[in-house]
Order: sequence, then structure tokens, then C-alpha cells
Amino acid sequence: MCRREYDREQDAIVENRGRGMGLMGTWGKVDDWYGGRIQQIVHVSRDGGRLVFRVDTPEMQMRSTRFARYLGSCHVLELKVMKDFQFDNGGQMKVMVAKIFILCGCIFVPFDAKDRKVFLMEPNENYEHELIPEQGNSYRVSLQSFIDWHNSHRRNSKQVHAPHLGNACRMLLSSLRMRRVSPSANG
Repeated sequence: MCRREYDREQDAIVENRGRGMGLMGTWGKVDDWYGGRIQQIVHVSRDGGRLVFRVDTPEMQMRSTRFARYLGSCHVLELKVMKDFQFDNGGQMKVMVAKIFILCGCIFVPFDAKDRKVFLMEPNENYEHELIPEQGNSYRVSLQSFIDWHNSHRRNSKQVHAPHLGNACRMLLSSLRMRRVSPSANG
């Protein structure tokens, strides 16, 4: 099931029309298709003094986040931190979440943390592999472009930092993609 969904998302990424956000009808034989429904989760635990990362099998969900629909499931990673970790425990977690994360040659950078979860996105950077335009790699965005798409400080310079984080948290909530409503339905 996930393999077919990954393929649909990949085709949408290569098409580069924003199809993952939804509202574009049937795609890959699925009516009212939208992307971002595959969760990629990595559990972080401790084994003695070492950090251990365990990658879960991807899971298909009926809901998705706006970020995952925009970027594509394969470009979003969720690190789940075990309860025994403290984000201020000797600074170990702060250091870990402030760095890039490399998984199978793909770079992921953190963009938010919430409820023992760290959310990462794959930017337009490569690690020891070449860009393959046929796979849509040239459509990945930088972290700054991602932030600007979500809530640009240049367009909203009077906003204090706390609401910006609140907006990011809302974009990470599981949701169903929007539905189109005809103007006549509004009366």
C-alpha cells in the first residue's frame, strides 16, 4: 500500500504542480487524491551513553499535515524522543535537534519540535549523491524557502515569534485536506 502511495507522490512531485496539496481530482487511479499521508518515524533512545535511532516501517494514514502535503511524505521525517530524555539534560537533545540528520544519504533539517517530537524536512541539499532531476530532486526547497512559504517574516514583520511558532504547530496537526466549495453553496 505504501509503495503505491510513494509512487503516486513521486509522480506528483515530478509533475511540480502542487498536486500533493489536493483539490486536483483523480491521481493514480485514486479519486480526490492528496499527498502527505505516509508517516516516516524514527525513534530515538539511549543505549548507555550512545543515542540509538530506530526507523519504523512507513505507515499509511487517512490524515496528513499541510507540511507533508506540500513537501511530500518522503521529504518529511518525525523523530520521536523517548520519555527518559529531557531537552535540557546536559544539552544532549538540544545539540542533536540543532544539527542536520542524514538518513540513507538524504539530509534532513529540523524545523519544529513539539510533544517529544522533532520534525525535519529534506531541503535542496545533497550528501554524497548527485541531483537526479528526473526524480524531482530539483524541486526540493531550501529551509528558508520552506519557512517563507509557510509564514514569511518579510511579509509579516510585525509578528512576534510566539504566534509564528503557533502557526507552525497548526500546520503539523493531522488534518484532512481542504475541500472545494462551490460559490452557490455559500448562499
